[in-house]
Amino acid sequence: MRIPNRGSIVKRLEEKEVHEIFEIREALEGLATYKATLLAPEGAWRPFIDEFEGPLKERIADGDIDAYNDALERLRAKTIQLSDNDIGKHFLNQILDRARVIKIRVTLLPGRAEFGREMHLRMLRSMEDRDAEGAQRCKREIIRTAKELFGKYKSLIL
Repeated sequence: MRIPNRGSIVKRLEEKEVHEIFEIREALEGLATYKATLLAPEGAWRPFIDEFEGPLKERIADGDIDAYNDALERLRAKTIQLSDNDIGKHFLNQILDRARVIKIRVTLLPGRAEFGREMHLRMLRSMEDRDAEGAQRCKREIIRTAKELFGKYKSLIL
């Protein structure tokens, strides 16, 4: 919410809003992943696969969750860009701005970063193989499992 001459006021998300954000993210990010898989130039996903297979695994093991979150943001931005859907990009950016803190807190839960890395790697391999349905399924599963974790740990996350 913006107040003229006062800037933004950060509104705390309520549980219902977080569930709604997960639902919308699952649909929109799934669509973006599907389209980006089909539209990406050859080799577009290889740098991400290499990162998620090697250095990122080690950095997560060393407790560097920021490196994982940074990689996710770069992957998300590339996926949205290559999906070539300006309306989808607009809505996703609005939603992701509201959900950023929740995403980071879910990532900090024990084991989530490594589990998420493995799931993203599976998704990226589908994307590289141009398996749009498989990539979309993986993306939706990633978001769905994050939503389940939120449900389990909401008192710690909100």
